[in-house]
Amino acid sequence: PAPDIAHLVMLQRKRKFAIRAQSQIDRSIESLIASILGFRIDATEKDRKAVFAKAKAHRLAVEKGKDNTEAGDTINDFRPMILASASSRAVWDEIREDAEKQMETEAKRLPIYAWSEGVRGLGAKGLAIIVAEAGIAIGDYRTISGLWKRMGLAVIGGRSQRRVKDKAG
Repeated sequence: PAPDIAHLVMLQRKRKFAIRAQSQIDRSIESLIASILGFRIDATEKDRKAVFAKAKAHRLAVEKGKDNTEAGDTINDFRPMILASASSRAVWDEIREDAEKQMETEAKRLPIYAWSEGVRGLGAKGLAIIVAEAGIAIGDYRTISGLWKRMGLAVIGGRSQRRVKDKAG
């Protein structure tokens, strides 16, 4: 199964990159829309979130082809950019979906797949992601603790694993 795992790792990297690209594209156009809607850095967090919620709603409305006349002419001038953004995101959607299909196919070849079918909520894609994130065959870890640490589930000094800004924290 080692070649299958290496392929799963590569596909997961491709999948994660596509997801990040999709997110960056969405957040970038929403930031532009929010600035047009009057986003202010000195506003309260509640008000900033409200402006971004409106920006997202506007982006989605434009992408679905809905007429958004109440948004005003200024923001509607950006309609072509919103559509271009959606078009570029579609490329990444396709790349992600292709990687996920391949991952599901690879997962079904793993010896553990027959067992995983009996686990409610764990499909081929989920199994593929777990195996890919482990990086190597799960049985090749020296200890179960090593696998837990790799997956971000370790207990270190009596506390659950987490990122800290400094070593004292």
